[in-house]
Order: sequence, then structure tokens, then C-alpha cells
Amino acid sequence: AELTARHPTRPLALQARDKLADRVAATLAAWQRRQVPVALEGTSSAELNERLAQLPDPPIGDRRPAAEVQAALRRLDLAEEAVRLHGEPPPPAVVPGIPGAVPSSLIPAVAAGVAALSGVASLVLGQSLVGAALLVVAAVLAAAAWRQGETARRAAAGVSASGVLRAELVAGWKAQQDQLAEAAEAAREGLRAALRERGAPDDGDPRAAMSAYEAACLERDQHAQAAAGGEALQQALAARVALEESAARAQRAAAETDAELREVAAQIGAAEGHLDSHLLVEGLVAWQRERAAAAHAREQAILEWQELQGLIGPRSLADLESEATQRAEAASRLGHSLGPAATLPTGDLEAAEHEAGRAMVRARQEVDALTGELRVLSADLPEVPDAEERVAAARRELERVRELAEVIDQTLVLLTAAERRVHRDLAPVLAASIQRWLPQVSGGAYLEAGVNPRDLSVEVKEARSGQWRDARLLSEGTREQIYLLLRVAMAEHLVSTRETAPLLLDEVTVQSDGVRKRELLAVLHALSADRQVVLFTHDDDVINWATTALDPARDKLVTLGGW
Repeated sequence: AELTARHPTRPLALQARDKLADRVAATLAAWQRRQVPVALEGTSSAELNERLAQLPDPPIGDRRPAAEVQAALRRLDLAEEAVRLHGEPPPPAVVPGIPGAVPSSLIPAVAAGVAALSGVASLVLGQSLVGAALLVVAAVLAAAAWRQGETARRAAAGVSASGVLRAELVAGWKAQQDQLAEAAEAAREGLRAALRERGAPDDGDPRAAMSAYEAACLERDQHAQAAAGGEALQQALAARVALEESAARAQRAAAETDAELREVAAQIGAAEGHLDSHLLVEGLVAWQRERAAAAHAREQAILEWQELQGLIGPRSLADLESEATQRAEAASRLGHSLGPAATLPTGDLEAAEHEAGRAMVRARQEVDALTGELRVLSADLPEVPDAEERVAAARRELERVRELAEVIDQTLVLLTAAERRVHRDLAPVLAASIQRWLPQVSGGAYLEAGVNPRDLSVEVKEARSGQWRDARLLSEGTREQIYLLLRVAMAEHLVSTRETAPLLLDEVTVQSDGVRKRELLAVLHALSADRQVVLFTHDDDVINWATTALDPARDKLVTLGGW
């Protein structure tokens, strides 16, 4: 009667999907996750670019004279020094034995000694080519000195005339002069070749080219020092550009989020006179709560309407009252026909059914006993009146047992029909409640859910293949999540006191991976808007999520002490 009074007509059905509510929720979520733009400080990328453009380009070429060029220059110095030490040709007349006269062989000998010492020193310092060239020059000078000495000795001994001696001395000096000149020219050509390899201009004079090469190296070194800061500026520029791009993206995202917020607020009529984004967010949250309350009220009305249909079906309340009166009268007649000891089952129907079954067993035992007694009495030929009285009593007892069995069978039929009706009415409600959160909890792997009215088993539809799968055959983590949604649905729809039952959950995320764990926590957080949800956990990931996701205005994180 109460349900009929509250719902004279069928309530409106729930929408399969409230797109406006989804957009409001998505906008609020984007607002909460938004990245607040920050003002950048320091040198901008434009300023760094300007400073970088003012730097000269790094020079190309040697900044210091190359080692091979310096070695070639040393070889030329030694060759020219050997030519210089070779001196002038022999004097017109050389008279051996005159006091104060200098032997003509002394000068080549001294030059040979100097060249030999320089060659050994170069070898010790690791300049093998220069050392080898000096030793060759020393050998040539030593040979010349020996020949001049030999000529002088012969002149002193009177082997030859002075004219012959002078001719021989001039020829020896000339040969040595030619050899030293060839060595000096080879050293000059080596210096030219070394300079050409380093890109220096060849103007004919190797020493002038060397001076120009050294001046160019000095100029390039000064140029390189001026361009040395370019690499550091490039790194600073790359870092600044990345920072400015990130700030620009954050600024664009914030602008888009704010624009979406204002558009959604205008769509629901919450933007009138509000320019502050925080006031718009408060308006959207208030609208969300009102919409959730209205949806909850409509769900409650649908549930009560389903309960009413389960009670009376297509009949009216007057039909139900008339039928109840008729059944009461029939029950009274059956009670009188069963005798004063008979009672009708009341209260717990299952207990009544069990008691009726035991009564039927006892009645059958009594029938069997009476039948046996009748056979014994028939064998003893009792008096006919006594036998007729006993037969009448046995028949009455048998009729009572049969009527009781009929009542029990009718009770079983009614209980079975009631169970089927409850399952039939409850199954679509539970399926709709599970399907509301299933895509989010399963990460989009399952989109639809169904509940079997026969045993309330759950099936889900796989998004990838479109096949329906029994929830009991899925992975342990997915199965636990689906049955959690089933328990939540039952808590919503099976409470008969019209109160909102709290949910007490212990370690419900232990079988979930990181992504599904966050989705499941988001679902439970959304459910906490309508009912109290108490979640116990040891999972650090859940604790970290709660630290950042919970709202101190409506949520609470309690850390329990250790053992």
C-alpha cells in the first residue's frame, strides 16, 4: 500500500549514459590535474640567440705551428749553419810548418764535430729525422777534413808542388760546398712541402712563408678564444627553449581547461555572473551533487517500483486485497479440516518447510505403523465394530497426512516462484549497477555485464572479441574487481531499511596491477559520495594515491600504529 501510494505510475527509466554529467566530470578532473603555469625568470631564448649570433665562427686551421713544420724548419737551420761553417775556399799558398799558420783541415773538422754533437742531441730528444740528417752532414765534413789533412801532410812532406796542393784543396772544398748546398736546398724543399700540407701559401721563400704561417696560427688562436663561449651558449639556449616550450604548453593547456570550464558552466547555467574559475568549479561540483542526488532518488524509485511489481504484478492493490481475503478464508478452512493440532506455517518459510517435511515423515511412519497394526488385527479376527473404528481413524489420519503433504508441496512451489521472481527482478538491476563501473575498473577490457536470473552468476562482454565470458573463469584480479562491483550493487539494492549501508573493504586492490588499481580506487572514491567507504590496506601505492587524491573536506586518511 505504501509503494502504491508513492508510485501511482511507473517512474521514468534511467538514462543509459548522461553525456552532460560525463562532460562535467571530465572537466572537473582536467581542472584538478591541470598544470599551473609559472613565470620564467632569467635570460630568454631570444637574448641567448642574439648573444650567440654575435660570436664569431670557430676558425679552421692550425692554432699553433704543427710539429712536422717545426721539424722541417730545424732541419733547414742546421743545413744552412753547416754551409756557413764550411767557410771560404783555401788561401792561395799554404806553407806547412810556419808558426801561427792554421791548418786548412781544422775548419771542416770543427764543423764535423758540431754537426755530430747536434745530431746526437736530436736523437736523444726523439727527433730521429733531424738527428740522422746532422750525423750525415758530420760524416761528410769529417771526410773533407781528413782529405784536407792528408793533402796538407803531403805538401808538408814535399810530395807535391804547392800548385798541385792548392788545386787539390780547392777541389775538395768545392765538392764539400756542393754537398752542403744540396742538403740545404733539400731542407728548404722539405719546409715548403710541410707548409703546403698545412695549407700555408707558398711564395717561394720558405722562411717568409714560415713567418706568415706562424702569424696566421697566432691570429686563429686569438679568434678561437673569442669563439670559445659558443658551446656553453648553445647548451643554455637548448635548455631555455625546452623550458619556454614547456611553459607555453602549460599555458595553452590551462587556457583550454579554463575555456572548457566556462563552456560547461555556461551549458548547465552555472556561469552567470561568475568570472573566477574557482567559483565556476564550485558551481559544477554543486551541480554534480544535485544530479547525483536526483539520479539516486530515481534509482530508488525504480527499485521500489520493481518491488511493487514483484508483489502485485499486473494486478491492482484491490485485487491483491481480495486475493488475500480469499486465501485467508481458504487457510481457515484447511486449518479446521486438519484438526485442533494443525498449525499453518508462519515466519521463516524455510524453517516451516523443514518442519513440514519432518511432520510428513512422521505421518508416513504413523501410516506404516497403523497399516501393520491393521494387518495384525485382521489376522486375529477382531470384532468388526472395533476394526471399523480403527479403519476410520486410520483413514482420517491418512487424509490429514495427504492434506499436509499438499500444503508442503504448495509451499515449495510458492517459495521457488518467489525465488525466481526475486532473481528475475534483481538481475537487471545488479547488471546495470555493475556495468556502470565495469569499463573503468577493467581498463576498457570489458564493456557490458549481465547477471543470470537463475543463480545471479555474472557474465561480462569482452571489448576486443565481443564474446561473453563467465566472470568465474577470468583472471583472479579481474574476477575480484567484478565481484567487488557485485557486492557494491547488492549493498545498494538489497538494504530493506531504507538506509545507506557502508562498505568495509580489506585489501581489495591486492590482485590489481598499477593501472587497474588506480581505476578501482577512483571508482571507490566516486562511490564514497553516496555512502561511507572504509578501506584497509598495507599497499604503499594505495597510501600514496590516498595522500594526493583524497579531499580533506570529505575524506580522511587514518594511519594505524604498528604492532
